[in-house]
Amino acid sequence: MKNIAIVALLLTACNPGEAKDGDGDVISTYEWAPGAKAPRIGSGKVWCEMSDAGLYVFFLEVNANDPQGASDLEQGIWRVYSPDVSEALVEDVLYCDGQDCIYSFHADQHLDIPCQLIEDFIFIAEIFDYARHSTGEFELNILPPPSE
Repeated sequence: MKNIAIVALLLTACNPGEAKDGDGDVISTYEWAPGAKAPRIGSGKVWCEMSDAGLYVFFLEVNANDPQGASDLEQGIWRVYSPDVSEALVEDVLYCDGQDCIYSFHADQHLDIPCQLIEDFIFIAEIFDYARHSTGEFELNILPPPSE
């Protein structure tokens, strides 16, 4: 009887197919195919805003999940492309903590990406799990720049 209670508790406490936001609200559910191994990105966005120090700061936020659970997500990469150039202007790491993979940078770190022109670029993310399975490339949603 004790074993049944433990199994029931584990089944109700663990939903590896759900992606949740910072408040714990479910924002999407994943339907994993039998034998699935690669992680998936549920959503991703990039935006910029003025910091208290008077500098533009860019934020990248990606929500992902893995068939083995969000704790199997290792890290990711993000790239920025200009529509008229095939090579990435910037490529850097995304740090994953559970389902949230994030990065931020100041405008002076990447002068080729001005905040007011953020919508003129293409931002791509790709997440890897510890077995090096990839989500594939995912185009991030770009939020409009702040009005001056």
